[in-house]
Amino acid sequence: MSTTTILRNSTVPATFKFKVESLNLNCTVYDSEKQENVTFPVEVGLVEHPQSHSIPAVDIFNVLMETSALIMSSEEFKNKSTSALVFNKSDSGEIIAACISNYDTDGECYYYNFSFDTDEIKGIKNTINFMDYKSANGIPFEKLFNYTYLKFHNMGIQDTEVVKALVICALETIFQWLDTNASDSEEVTLVMDDVTEPYKICTEAEYKEKLKPIAKASVIVNKDIKKMSIEFSDELRTIAKGCSDIVQ
Repeated sequence: MSTTTILRNSTVPATFKFKVESLNLNCTVYDSEKQENVTFPVEVGLVEHPQSHSIPAVDIFNVLMETSALIMSSEEFKNKSTSALVFNKSDSGEIIAACISNYDTDGECYYYNFSFDTDEIKGIKNTINFMDYKSANGIPFEKLFNYTYLKFHNMGIQDTEVVKALVICALETIFQWLDTNASDSEEVTLVMDDVTEPYKICTEAEYKEKLKPIAKASVIVNKDIKKMSIEFSDELRTIAKGCSDIVQ
């Protein structure tokens, strides 16, 4: 048996909003009219934008998945061995999760998943901290994240430290939800859905019609041990297995 919950309909967005805003983050941007930097507190919206239908407290999760798939397509993760993009806190170094690329020598194929198992992650020799990642043409994680956010949601975050904090909070929120909702009798799944087309203004009906799953987080309890992971959809796996011009 299994139960499935759609992330946008769950408690995850509200939990994420509270977690981020409790950090009291500030974002600094350049105001072209005032011709000076302006600082304001970071707030994560729960209300859907009337034109883009974007919900920041939902979209951050999707952008993280899409960015990770894009990074998996880079040469660093095409080395025919197990490699990982590791997400850890900048202040303590605590590992939260990792996006792992596994190579099947028999099938000569790559498989991808997110793991929250710190022992598994620490056992991987080929790792790159997400804060240190740069593509072959020098694009860091936060710029790829913003490229994806802008492409699909017409939004962006200029402050690098804010991007990093949002990413860690997103993964912590997923872990918390899986941990809280784990069941001894069934697999529990949290589905992330998005519109994976370049941004354009559309009606609510058009937007909902184009929504499709892009990744799913799941937890299975085996002998009192909670096994948690996130898997890409077929679409994101195709991106990860390819060779994007953006990261090459």
